Amino acid sequence: MNKNKDLQYFMKLNYTVILKRKGAFYYCFIPELSLITDGKDANEAYKGLEHEKEVYFKRMIESGNQEMIKEPLALKARNKLFEELALFFAKIFITVSIIAFFVLGSLPFINDVFISSRLNRIPSQIKSMAELLADKLDSMSEKDKVQIKLKIRKINHELRPFLDELNRPSENNNAGKY
Repeated sequence: MNKNKDLQYFMKLNYTVILKRKGAFYYCFIPELSLITDGKDANEAYKGLEHEKEVYFKRMIESGNQEMIKEPLALKARNKLFEELALFFAKIFITVSIIAFFVLGSLPFINDVFISSRLNRIPSQIKSMAELLADKLDSMSEKDKVQIKLKIRKINHELRPFLDELNRPSENNNAGKY
């Protein structure tokens, strides 16, 4: 993952630096990199840590092991959050698309229900058109009706994995907790 990242990239990362005083000396260390330096004052310890960090990064890059360099936890958490948000929005998009598909696909059937329930209030010309449509459905062969049912079942079967994926709880329930 870090193969294209150079010394300048790693030196700009904001690692957690811990400064402790013990006796007359100050100790500075970066836990993620396991680096520690000491000095007679805090400034000297920090400058020594920056030098050690640069030496560490150079050696890791020269040996081709930059993928082994640990990045700060805050950066990893931010990247993980971005990945999870992208996945969340992709699932939302798929869900909305499926719902829209079913709603738009069912509009003719919904119209049929409303037409049949309000037939008495429809003007005679429109009423005759509705009767023609009903006659056409009644005159449709059983084979055609079965084919329509099979198409609807096939669509349902193809969409089932997506629906199951959306209903499955996330594998990373504890994501973002450190």
